[in-house]
Amino acid sequence: MTAGTAGTVEGAGNVAPTAHVDQGMEHVDAGPSVDAPPGLATSPLSPEHEASVADMEAQIGLLVRRARLYGRSVTTALDPSLDPAAYGILLRLSSVGAERTTDLAAFLGIGKPTTSRQLTQLVALGLVERTDDPVDRRASLVRLTAEGRERFAVQRDQRRGLMRERLAEWDVEDVRTLARLLGRFNEF
Repeated sequence: MTAGTAGTVEGAGNVAPTAHVDQGMEHVDAGPSVDAPPGLATSPLSPEHEASVADMEAQIGLLVRRARLYGRSVTTALDPSLDPAAYGILLRLSSVGAERTTDLAAFLGIGKPTTSRQLTQLVALGLVERTDDPVDRRASLVRLTAEGRERFAVQRDQRRGLMRERLAEWDVEDVRTLARLLGRFNEF
């Protein structure tokens, strides 16, 4: 989209949210309210609360899209063939150290086969290694290799610099509040 443009997409009687770009930033317009399709229960929320939930849904959608682009940029810089979803594995292992594959998959909310496939690729690239679980010799743990830790940290820190720039003018309390509320939202 071009700077300053916005619009709605209409079809089948529904109005979908659209986005516009203003000075390099994408903004989401949730569009006018539409009635719930027949058969869906009406919301117990007030209209104002319902509108706030719709606004939040639109903003989270944008945040998710940007997070995917962020993850893709980090994984592509590590290896162009690396699945962008591997960013979550790398980030998790960089913060917890070693973890069982089943626990890693549960934390990320993805299936064990998907996690195993991504781990196999990360192991082949020398970014992750498998070790014996000292508690249960039948199980194994996965962790970043020294090379994986170093390469991931460089890429993550370069991209985190963009976030620092973006938040530099925010009041530190606003940054804390946003982090706290996102953490609370993610507790489901």
